[in-house]
Amino acid sequence: MSLVGKFIMLETDDEHYLTGKIVSLITPTLYLFRPDDMPATFMRLIDLDVLPESTVFFNTRAEMALWFKWLETPSTPAQVAHLKIVKPTPG
Repeated sequence: MSLVGKFIMLETDDEHYLTGKIVSLITPTLYLFRPDDMPATFMRLIDLDVLPESTVFFNTRAEMALWFKWLETPSTPAQVAHLKIVKPTPG
């Protein structure tokens, strides 16, 4: 199965991530990747054999955006607790 045309979230070595699109197959495990927010002529080689386990592939850019939205949404709504301090009575 080719990954050409898929979108990817790829962690970098400095605890950041890149997003972008896989644009070409070079060998069975080597692809050209065009990172977002880079000039259109900038490409990066990625090797499937050495990708971090945290790498995520998406079929569409919209699917990737939904994943990030889900990732940034708290799992439960924040709750505010109101405590009433009661002093113990002697006796």
